Amino acid sequence: MHDEDKQTKTSVTYISASAVHSYIFGSVSKHNLRILCDSGAFCSCISLQFYNKLKNKPPSFPVSVCNLKAANNVLLDVLGIVDLDLVICGVSIPVQFYVIRNLSQNCILGGSFFEECKATINYGNKTLSLYENTITVPLLNDIDLNKTLRTTTKLRIPPLSGDFFGQTG
Repeated sequence: MHDEDKQTKTSVTYISASAVHSYIFGSVSKHNLRILCDSGAFCSCISLQFYNKLKNKPPSFPVSVCNLKAANNVLLDVLGIVDLDLVICGVSIPVQFYVIRNLSQNCILGGSFFEECKATINYGNKTLSLYENTITVPLLNDIDLNKTLRTTTKLRIPPLSGDFFGQTG
């Protein structure tokens, strides 16, 4: 190998085997859930399993012809379209979701949602901002989710104070 070839040759020493996904927390029909943010997805989707858990759910409207594919190019089983309110930071946002059988996530926000909400995903600050920074929420990845503490009941702690919760005996 010539000296010139040695200088231009590059190598990759480490590539993560697992993809890092970006999530936010929100609620649909009073069900709190972790929501995948996928700017590469054509539309927003919810799983049939999650849709069936919703009380007072609107009926889904059948889709006559809809060829949606997953990232691995597999055709998705689209059952219909439904309009639901997504609540993020106390703000209710109407979203059109495609109901998908056997979806890997309960809820996925796609590119159309981000466009409509004028979203900014800031990976440096790990935030998702909607409506020109009117709403800003933490953007969590798989690693952050393992470190997130969530209570099973609502708990309000006043500023500049502390509280103990979940103690028995």
